[in-house]
Amino acid sequence: MLPNNNEHLENVENPDDILEIPVLPPDAFEVVPMGDRIFDAKFETPPMGFFKDAMLRFAQNRASVVAFVILAILVLMAIIGPMLTPFTYREQNLRMTNMPPRLPGRLGNIPGFRGHHDITIQARNLGPREHVLIRIVEEFQVPGPGGYVDMLRIRIDGYVYRDFDDVYFWFGSDSIGRCMFTRTWHGLRISLLLGLVVSIFNVIIGVIYGAVQGYYGGVADLIMQRITEILTGVPTVMVMAVAIMFLGASFWTLVIGFTLFGWIVPANATRMQFYRFKNREYVYAASSMGAGDMRIVFRHILPNAAGTLITAFAIMIPNIILSEAFFAFIGLGLQAPTPSLGILNLEGQGALLSNPHLILFPASLISILLICFNVFGNGLRDAFNPSLRGS
Repeated sequence: MLPNNNEHLENVENPDDILEIPVLPPDAFEVVPMGDRIFDAKFETPPMGFFKDAMLRFAQNRASVVAFVILAILVLMAIIGPMLTPFTYREQNLRMTNMPPRLPGRLGNIPGFRGHHDITIQARNLGPREHVLIRIVEEFQVPGPGGYVDMLRIRIDGYVYRDFDDVYFWFGSDSIGRCMFTRTWHGLRISLLLGLVVSIFNVIIGVIYGAVQGYYGGVADLIMQRITEILTGVPTVMVMAVAIMFLGASFWTLVIGFTLFGWIVPANATRMQFYRFKNREYVYAASSMGAGDMRIVFRHILPNAAGTLITAFAIMIPNIILSEAFFAFIGLGLQAPTPSLGILNLEGQGALLSNPHLILFPASLISILLICFNVFGNGLRDAFNPSLRGS
């Protein structure tokens, strides 16, 4: 405490503002000879880099870890799933069309995978043999032109009815007898591969374009930003339609269509990050020591923006998958027999009421992918946030 006398308090308006100075006891000091060298205390823990610290913080986010595990399982199934059944994704059998899902062994007792489904027909349409193979669930009447019509809700075991006791379609079959299990996982493989390839191209182009904008600024940034604003106003549907018109509907046509303007988002993110970091002291220090532009960009600035770019990359993949599903619905996606999640949803939406299994599994996979990728991306965003480092 400062000495409490008038010469120290005469200019103090509020006595509570008096500075308190901690008083250390004499034994807190150690006398060191003048010739001895004094070193800082040794760190008890090993040094931790930025990426290691980010991964530790990501591991503490349980929702993101669960999303990552689910995504890893889906990627694994996209690789090995089509090989788990004896059917190929383009193999047709017109005797086994619209077969309901059926699992072998005790798994066949799971509801929804027992190989039967319910339909409603008029009672007069039920043939003699069908009385043995079909179980009547409900009898009722509906008003008709000449009075009431007898109706039946019946349960059909499709495999027994068609004498295919040793055949199992785990996700059912479609309208031309193709295995939906094989087609679903093969479609997931195509969709994931499309999202991954397009995202890689978009990030590479966007990082280069945005780095030039943000680092040099001035007139170059002004011109390049006007170009991106013009391209942003071009409808994506029109671009995709023109690409398919000239190149045909194929995997690489979709890659080109999604890449033409898809790089704008990572370019804007990179530009903002470069404006954020290019005026930092370490950049000036590197420049004063003779570092060239490329070394400053890729060695000093870009690593600090890596967190934002990694997050943008993770979120871009589900957006591409969802966009492909949208274009498939309007007829601008891949063509048969190549499946994708969008194509499978397009094929199944016409049979939603009669054969819901045709759209149930592809639609569920798209929903799971979107949720998991967004949760995973949010976890990466928090983990790579420099302001949260050490927290």
